[in-house]
Amino acid sequence: MIVGANTSDISQRRAFREAIASATPRLPGQSPGASADALREAEPVLSVADAAVIVRANNSDIARRRAFREAIASATPRLPGQSNRAWAAALRAAEPGLSAAEIARIVRASEGPPASSS
Repeated sequence: MIVGANTSDISQRRAFREAIASATPRLPGQSPGASADALREAEPVLSVADAAVIVRANNSDIARRRAFREAIASATPRLPGQSNRAWAAALRAAEPGLSAAEIARIVRASEGPPASSS
């Protein structure tokens, strides 16, 4: 906000990535996904794309993580009566780096288990 840039622009700068990574270092043997979960917990505003850059993983691997799906869904909650399509558009606006498949995964996860056919 101070310099007139968005979070993604700032997180792409090496000094910021290194500062975030050093504040929540990757533990020996820790997977990139688990490391990204720890980063998201320490920096709740960190986007999927930013976390992926820091832990050197792809967006899709990070977006599949339960911690990220839940954080994204809670940061942009479904409004009462909001359709899946409208909520998906709101999720895309909040996290532009997410693919359509990743957004669909978040929307489906919020719907609960499928109804029994019996």
